[in-house]
Amino acid sequence: MEVKKDMMWRIYSVFFFICLFGIAIVIQIFRIQFVQGDYWKEKADSLTTDYKNIEASRGNIFSDNGSMLGHLCSHL
Repeated sequence: MEVKKDMMWRIYSVFFFICLFGIAIVIQIFRIQFVQGDYWKEKADSLTTDYKNIEASRGNIFSDNGSMLGHLCSHL
């Protein structure tokens, strides 16, 4: 009977610490979401990559003998 009582005490203590750990996680989530939320949203906005379209500059096209082919396209 003493072995069963000792085993149950260990099971209850492990269960208590797991529940305590879960409650700590929920409190931390609440703190980050609602207390520090504005700070992290501002941080995310400042670190987010902004994509912009940049028009490519058109260069000259040369043939294999070194003559420029770009002037041929202007007559089309």
